[in-house]
Amino acid sequence: MRIYVVIHIVVWMLLSTLSFLGKAKEVNSLDIFVYSQSDQNESWVVGWHSVPEQELAGQVHVPSAPAAFAAPAMGHYFSLVDSESSNVYIVDALDTSLVKLDVPALYKEAFAYEHEYILARSMRWSPDGTTLAFVGQTTANRADIYSYDTISGKLVNLTADIRFTSDLLNLSAWSPDGRWLAFTGQWQQNSREITWTTGGIISSDGERFVALDPKEPVCKLIWSPTQEYVLSPTDCLSRPGSQDGTDLVIFADILAETSAPVPTSWHISSDTKNTWRYYYPTWNNDLTITAVRSLVQLVINGTPAPKFELVRYDVKNRQVQVIPVDTQLQLVTTGIQFGNKVVWKGKSGDEAIHSIDLPTGTITYIPVDYPDICSVFHARLSPNETYLAFVAGCGQDTLSSEVVIWDIRESSIFLKIGSPGLIASSLGWLSVSKSTS
Repeated sequence: MRIYVVIHIVVWMLLSTLSFLGKAKEVNSLDIFVYSQSDQNESWVVGWHSVPEQELAGQVHVPSAPAAFAAPAMGHYFSLVDSESSNVYIVDALDTSLVKLDVPALYKEAFAYEHEYILARSMRWSPDGTTLAFVGQTTANRADIYSYDTISGKLVNLTADIRFTSDLLNLSAWSPDGRWLAFTGQWQQNSREITWTTGGIISSDGERFVALDPKEPVCKLIWSPTQEYVLSPTDCLSRPGSQDGTDLVIFADILAETSAPVPTSWHISSDTKNTWRYYYPTWNNDLTITAVRSLVQLVINGTPAPKFELVRYDVKNRQVQVIPVDTQLQLVTTGIQFGNKVVWKGKSGDEAIHSIDLPTGTITYIPVDYPDICSVFHARLSPNETYLAFVAGCGQDTLSSEVVIWDIRESSIFLKIGSPGLIASSLGWLSVSKSTS
């Protein structure tokens, strides 16, 4: 009898543990949408709503319209930049607090890619959502990368010892483990002044700096999931929303402890007769790269007619594979990227939003029965890809624009934000753990 009781207790404990582990694996987070709106007192409201439960909501006031916004994939902090003073603010969505940092963000007028500044090229959150890295304007001709720890409240200049030669400095991304930051800029290296934009990687404490090959002009460094490589488009165009370059360069062994002065690198394109332009390069979990590319020198009957295709590049074997896609890829290149997805607006008169999954090439059509979506650059896809937020009303009256959160599954409006006579804008999404909230 006693043995039976013991066995019964052990079985019960085992089942309870398995049940607990099963529940622990469940997604237990709130997706929060952040927006801004002018108010009657000549200031701006930055507000947020959790979707769909609307368990969490709040707002803070800032002096002028947000010029930049950034949020981590998971966490309860987000950041924004005031468009008039370039002050950086940290907002805690849980306790509705607002902290202004002592160093202003890089002035917008001095930024190389204005539209990408708005899309937070100057601010990046660490993977754990606790530390913000941002480009701060140190002097009139100098910018530096600062980190702000939301736990300790400590602000640190990570790049004070790097001999930058201009303030054209861009953040790319944190490494997946949160220990390194990739960035692009111009600096003096080995008594040589680099006058084009090249790449570098710095540790999260600012103690170690790795310069990439200065002969490789880069514009946006993208980490591989394993941190073995970074890639970047080369020779990027300085136009709004530019994500394209005339080739892709791969850097290998970036963090290897070797005596080599710089990591090794190579280019994807082996075509020396034609020029390919690459858009939205994205790492896949199998360490291949997917991108949209166009052949820019193709001419038919005397008229330029670029050829577009979706390609997958095998890094290990250095081979390119063309992926068939049932869509006009030239339309894809007018979109905006959210992780592995690119969304774009239909042709004139078509309010639908289209989405492509880059690793697979799968196209999703999102019918939006709502008039006058202002621009796809105001659209924001939720982390779970269930909701699409966008700004509407601009064509009818720019002073009565409103933000709409569209339920993709139900094909209906979930929430409208905005008041007549006031300007509203969508900023972005973040996810907050329910255990934290």
